[in-house]
Amino acid sequence: MVKLVIIFYLGYLTESIKNIHMKNENIVFEGRLLEIPSEAPRCGDEKVAVGYKFKVEKLIRGEGVKNNVIVLVPCPDLKGNAFIQVKAIYRIEVTANLEDSTGYTIYNDYSKEKKIWWSVNIEKIKPAN
Repeated sequence: MVKLVIIFYLGYLTESIKNIHMKNENIVFEGRLLEIPSEAPRCGDEKVAVGYKFKVEKLIRGEGVKNNVIVLVPCPDLKGNAFIQVKAIYRIEVTANLEDSTGYTIYNDYSKEKKIWWSVNIEKIKPAN
């Protein structure tokens, strides 16, 4: 009887975890890069993620991002020299789950901010004016 209860409880926990994971949907928005942070090393021998400040221009999917947000972008230098531009607009998919950041050296001038997002995908949709 005790084994049956434990098996039932484990099954319940497994389903609960699945539901929590499904609710942790990535957020997609369009944002304007406000400034370039201080210099960070390029990706090479070590993986680097850099914190950037974006102004949310348009929320596409999800909720929880508004006004200015800090996004950690992994290896931004690998996207090309002209990819990161102040005032350019980007479509960014982010997650609050920072699990993917393990193994990266983080350079974040905005580390005092309460909420920091991890970039799952970022693409430039409009260059700087």
